[in-house]
Amino acid sequence: MTGHTVKPRDRELCIQVPTWQIIVVLLLPLLYVANARMPWAQSLWADLDKSYYYAFWLSIVVIYFISAGIVFHFMKRSRITMSDIGFHSSNRSSWIMVAALVTLGLLAVVFRIVLPYANTDDLGFQIGWPVNTPERLFWIPIFIGAGFFEELVYRGFAIPALRGKGVPTWLVVIITSVAFSLIHGAADWLISGLAFVLGVVFALIFLWRRNLALVMIIHALADWSFLLTP
Repeated sequence: MTGHTVKPRDRELCIQVPTWQIIVVLLLPLLYVANARMPWAQSLWADLDKSYYYAFWLSIVVIYFISAGIVFHFMKRSRITMSDIGFHSSNRSSWIMVAALVTLGLLAVVFRIVLPYANTDDLGFQIGWPVNTPERLFWIPIFIGAGFFEELVYRGFAIPALRGKGVPTWLVVIITSVAFSLIHGAADWLISGLAFVLGVVFALIFLWRRNLALVMIIHALADWSFLLTP
């Protein structure tokens, strides 16, 4: 792995961190796997008890903050900035981005109120998606958090860290996409498989554009679409 030479134009997506930190980050999906065995997850996804909707997604938010906290701690120890991992937006631009996503979420909720239509469950796994106004409002910070925190961990940190160790880019994409897919296995293996494909797409966009904020927005919009799911 260490024999792979990184081209000069790719160095901006390479960071140097201890190997053990990379291992810790790649093992973070175990938090999601463990959470999937918890009563709130089992009651929602296995027993189809919708009353656990809020408890389950709050548990996911907690894992978001734990994962992001670990990554930020590792970055601080190695003096790595957000710009080093492809996030070049200013504080003002970041807040505008968040405000725009919140506004888009609220517009989707209003749309479902003004033009109501029933949610279907043809695929059998939509028990965990928002189906009424309170759940859709609650979904707004969820889809924004998914875009920001998941991309920070599995694209922003993991990809440059692995590349910094000389791991071939194609293998980096696979490794990070597998980790990304595992955090979605709590719902259904079909979702986990779709998450792997999306992980590959997000990784390729990140490597192509070298813009973490862009991938965060695309990811958030993908999860935003569940507000409009028929």
